[in-house]
Amino acid sequence: MEDRSFFTEEGRHGTDRRPMAVLRCRSGPGTAMPARYLAPRHWHEEVEILYFTQGRFTVELDLQETAFAPGEICLVNAGTLHQVQSEPGASEHLALLFDPRILAFSYADEVQQRLVAPLLAGQTGLCSKVVPGDPAYLPLRGALLALQQLYAAQGPGWYIRAKLQLLELLAALGEAGALRPTPQGRLPGEAVARYKAVVSCIRARYMEKLTLAQLARAAGCSPEYLCRFFRKISGSTPVEYLVAFRIEQAKALLRATGDSVLEIGLACGFDSPSYFNRQFKRRTGQTPNAYRRQATGQETA
Repeated sequence: MEDRSFFTEEGRHGTDRRPMAVLRCRSGPGTAMPARYLAPRHWHEEVEILYFTQGRFTVELDLQETAFAPGEICLVNAGTLHQVQSEPGASEHLALLFDPRILAFSYADEVQQRLVAPLLAGQTGLCSKVVPGDPAYLPLRGALLALQQLYAAQGPGWYIRAKLQLLELLAALGEAGALRPTPQGRLPGEAVARYKAVVSCIRARYMEKLTLAQLARAAGCSPEYLCRFFRKISGSTPVEYLVAFRIEQAKALLRATGDSVLEIGLACGFDSPSYFNRQFKRRTGQTPNAYRRQATGQETA
C-alpha cells in the first residue's frame, strides 16, 4: 500500500498536459484502508475539492478542524496544509484535484480579471465548506459528478470538456459568494509556515547529512522550539520524521532498482549500514533484503 505520511507540495495529479484527476477514495473491509480513511497532513499547489458520500469526516485546514457529514463538500485552496480523516469503518468520497493555472487566459477578459487572476494571485480563495441548501451546492455537486464521468471515460475531447466544467464551477462559486476576498496581509500561521519549511528541507536534502540545527535554521527558530511545535503538529520530532522519510525512499529504491542495500542506504542519507538496517527493521519489521524479496517476489543474489 502506498504510504501517505509524506504527501507534500511535490505531489502531482494528472499529467503535464492534463493536470487534473478525479479520485474515488474508500475505506473499510477489503480496501487499502480497512480501519478508516486517513490522508495525513500534506499540501500541494493544486486546488482540491472533496465530496463526501459515505461516513463522517474531519478535515483539518491549516491546523483548524471542521466536521463533514455525507453529502457535504470541502474546498481546499492551493498551498493549504490539510489532513483528511474519516470516522472508523466504511467511508467514501470523491476528490477532484487540478492545477488552478489551467483556468487562466492569455487575454485579460472579464473572466480572467474578475475570477481567475484574483484566485491565482491569492487575493481571493474558495470557502472551505458547502452544504445542501447553500446557493453553490447544486451547481458544485453537479460539476463534480460531471467531471467524475469525464475523467473516468476519458473519451475524445474529455479534457476540453473538463476545463469548461471547471470554468462553470468557478462561475457558480463566484455567483454564490463562495469565492471570498483574502484578508489583507493574511499569511499562513507561523507554525504552519515553519512546518512546511522543515518538510520541504527534508524532501530536498534527505540524502545529505542533515542535523537538527540545520532544520531549525530552515524553520527560522531554535532547535528546542522546532522540536516542540513539530511534535505538536506531526506527532514526531523532526529527526524522527527525517528517518521515516528516508526509509520510505529506501523502500521505493528496493522495489524499483537492483542497487545493493549498502548503495541504497547511502543514497538515502544513512552513512552507517548497521544503522540503516536497524532503523529499517524497526519501522517495517523486516530487513531491507527481506522487504525486497517480499515486495518484488524475487530472490536477490
